[in-house]
Amino acid sequence: MAASAPILAIAKSHTGSFTQGQNGAAYTVIVSNAASAGPTSGTVTVTETAPSGLTLISMTGASWTCSSNSCFRSDSLSASSSYSPITVTTNVASNASSQVTNQVTVSGGGSVSATANDVANVLESGPALAVATPASLLSGFVGSSYSETLSATGGTPPYYWSLTSGALPGGLTLDGAGTISGTPTTAGSYSFTARVTDSAAATATKPFALTVIPVVGSLARMGVLSQFAAGGGWDTTIWVMNSSSAAVPIRLVFHGDDGTQVFKTSAGTPVPVPLTITQQGNSQVQTLTTLDRVLNPNTTLAIGGGLGLAPNVEGWIDLLGTSAVSGFAVFRYAPGGLAEGASGFVTPWEGTVPLQSQVSLSTMTLPFDNTNGFATGIAIGSLSASAATITATFFDVNGNALGSPQTISFAANGHTAFMVNPGPSNQNWSFTAGQQGIVRFTGAPMMGLGLRASPYGTLTSVPTVLQ
Repeated sequence: MAASAPILAIAKSHTGSFTQGQNGAAYTVIVSNAASAGPTSGTVTVTETAPSGLTLISMTGASWTCSSNSCFRSDSLSASSSYSPITVTTNVASNASSQVTNQVTVSGGGSVSATANDVANVLESGPALAVATPASLLSGFVGSSYSETLSATGGTPPYYWSLTSGALPGGLTLDGAGTISGTPTTAGSYSFTARVTDSAAATATKPFALTVIPVVGSLARMGVLSQFAAGGGWDTTIWVMNSSSAAVPIRLVFHGDDGTQVFKTSAGTPVPVPLTITQQGNSQVQTLTTLDRVLNPNTTLAIGGGLGLAPNVEGWIDLLGTSAVSGFAVFRYAPGGLAEGASGFVTPWEGTVPLQSQVSLSTMTLPFDNTNGFATGIAIGSLSASAATITATFFDVNGNALGSPQTISFAANGHTAFMVNPGPSNQNWSFTAGQQGIVRFTGAPMMGLGLRASPYGTLTSVPTVLQ
């Protein structure tokens, strides 16, 4: 009885869709022998026929010998068995049609030939991959916490970043997500080239320059912003400006009401506050409580936080530097959102927080007006590095004492904000109801800002007098 002949079959597959211009689009090819068929004898050859729109790059497979558009082997393949897979790698043309049909054929081994077709969808390519970050990166200073994330446009996300030439400043590294971070150790001007690779293996490169400046002396307190409110309808935007002719290293330290560098709700629950940080055309969102930056001459740093955050947290900001800068913050209450005309919209309240440069004075006077529907509040904090108390003494417009002096206790670097009537929690300052006058605060070095709410649904800030 004659031996059974082999019956070879071939299958071809790919994963997902391809994209116009994609490099490395891969297929998997498998050759098998039918059940109850005889074993192969002699050379088995697999031949790839790439269609228009695809360019064959390579064919590889364990125990296969591949060259050009074919692979062959001579070992016998028994019934119900398969050879090791062949990987076919192609590049997709930038003008490839929306579908491409790739064909592969197996022949020899004593079997009749067999052919398989694989249809792949090809997506239109978007803009070409490009590096979007400006070539001149934000400067850092020695000993600072540095972070800047490179960005790309076009291509096929996700992206992977790497360094191709040059060197980053000592202490900094570039990760695959494109973030340059670390603590610079040596001042100087540095040049390097970064490459971004997308998921279709397309690449783009760009040279960058990064300057690290030295710190002369040490960072000292240049001023404080006495109110930061975020979440629960509140948001705050901070502006810091350098109008001098020299670059200035600065550090902003965000403190919660309890004085720590953690924002917490009134119940003590920690709340991370994402900050949108914009400087010299670079905008990043980071969640942090210490921000180091270099302000170049005549430039501005803007920081916004709290918009859309559900829980409310409050605190203050310490501004350190090597020389004076200017700045202010604007806090806003918009419980109905910012889309005018939307359901529930109400005109937002806003108040301005000046940068308080007097940071060692221990007496502060606040004018207050709690008459005719107006109400006065205050944001106040201790600038002492240890727990402290501040005493409030009240006078009416004629200089007569109101009520009795009240004492507010603060943790180190503590802060609070409240309306003068009824006063801080656990105290009763209702004797100021229907009154105008001043509150004089004495004790530890302090910061403060008055708030004035009107019966017309508006809010404004009120300056305090430090001495």
